[in-house]
Amino acid sequence: MITLLVLVFGLPLWASGDDFAITMQKRCEQSEIQQSDQKLEIKIHSSFGIGRIKVERRCPSTSWPETIVLQIQYEAGKPLKELEGFTLRGEKLLITGSRNTGGQMDQFGLAEDQTSFQDKPSGKANIRVDRTNETMRIVIPGKLLADEVSLEIQWVDYYRS
Repeated sequence: MITLLVLVFGLPLWASGDDFAITMQKRCEQSEIQQSDQKLEIKIHSSFGIGRIKVERRCPSTSWPETIVLQIQYEAGKPLKELEGFTLRGEKLLITGSRNTGGQMDQFGLAEDQTSFQDKPSGKANIRVDRTNETMRIVIPGKLLADEVSLEIQWVDYYRS
């Protein structure tokens, strides 16, 4: 019944682990969560190579694991061709980059007004991006997310002109 409602009304899809929930923004995408004490692994099957998910801690007192691994692919054995755009946004943190800037993505903090992000990066985030035979693999250190309860993650395979 839920699947029918999602398909008919275009409601966001979601998946959940014990401590985390994911909301998919496109109904043609699927996700899986695998969770341990040290790692949260999110597998995404992206139909278009451009997408967005929301990842939430179910309980604000739960902390992010040591490592968050996002694996994006079109279908089994077909990773994204490239990762030209990557954005991770929380309430207090904004990180932007690509596969080429992996390990040194731009990190923005809140501006003085505490309602918007700074115009210039305040530092570099060590988010690694690796293309494997199966997936585009994005490794996010959990300590970056310590103050965040909810994250929005966006990706673009490659920009089309």
